[in-house]
Order: sequence, then structure tokens, then C-alpha cells
Amino acid sequence: MEFFIFIILLFGAIMFVAYRWQQNTVAAWSRAARRLGLDIQQRNTFSKPIITGTLQRLPVRIDTYTQRSGNNSTTYTRYQVRYPSTGFDFKLSREGGFSTFIGKFLGMKDQQVGDPLFDEAFKVKTAD
Repeated sequence: MEFFIFIILLFGAIMFVAYRWQQNTVAAWSRAARRLGLDIQQRNTFSKPIITGTLQRLPVRIDTYTQRSGNNSTTYTRYQVRYPSTGFDFKLSREGGFSTFIGKFLGMKDQQVGDPLFDEAFKVKTAD
């Protein structure tokens, strides 16, 4: 009986800590959304908040996602901005790591834009 009560109290303490953690996260995201003039959405008490809206006439969405690898997981904040069509296809991604080595090995071309800091940080793939 005592063990059962201990388990219930432990579960309650874990839920309380999780609830407080989530409240702090939502409060911080709400402040950021307010500063940017965007809206914050949250489906339920424990769901991850999502910030949406328009900045300088461009649709914006900010959320988080988690990648799992074996026993580890890492949560990332994702910033998405929808730009109008440029008239040609291109892909922009971060430069570095194993993908750069593989890409160079396979003969992929990285377009340089002329800004050394940008060219070092990002790779641009385009047919044009």
C-alpha cells in the first residue's frame, strides 16, 4: 500500500514539474510572438507551441521538432519563411560536416554568391 502511494506521489510530482516547464516555455514563446507581432497557437496544455503570422508580407512559422537517434534525441527550433517564387529552382542548406565531404566526393557543385561569410556557412545548389 505504501509503495502504491509513493508511485502516485512520484507521478504527481513529475506531472507538476512537466506542467511548470511547459508553462515557462509557452510564456517565453508568447513574449517572442508578441514582440514580432505574430500569433501563438497551442492545441492543448502539453502540446508544443507554434508561432505563425506575417512579417514584411511573408508568411512565417516557428515551431520545434525532435530528431531521435538510438537512445538520444535532440530538439531543434525550425524557422520557416515562404518567399515568392524566384523563377528558378534552388536549394539552400548549411555547409559543413559529412554532407560536404560526400557532396564534394560525388562531384556536386556549390554555387558561390560572393559573400565569404555566407559562402562558408551555406551551400547553394541550382541549375541556373
